[in-house]
Amino acid sequence: MASRVLDKAEWHSYFDKLAKVVQAKQTHIEVIGPAMGDQVLAKSVPLLGIAYEPAADLLEIALKGFDHLIRHPKRITVQEDGDILQSFEVIDEDGLQQIVTLSPAIRL
Repeated sequence: MASRVLDKAEWHSYFDKLAKVVQAKQTHIEVIGPAMGDQVLAKSVPLLGIAYEPAADLLEIALKGFDHLIRHPKRITVQEDGDILQSFEVIDEDGLQQIVTLSPAIRL
């Protein structure tokens, strides 16, 4: 697996390309910060889509049942296995580390 920091100029196009590929993946979201510690916001929740809106400087992670919004992200690092996004880390304007891990949908 390789990790890389995305240039801000590519955030919008990167997540647009992923929109169709990542749908229905199971999503785990963890937020880490000095004042709040380590908080799990989502555990095995189906992903509906991810989008970065440059005008609002907002990263939206749409999950089944709720949206997780990250305002004014400062850095996005992606972890990829070939062309497949495994996880990404977002550092927001408050210095919070938000880790989003994707896994295949559970088939019953």
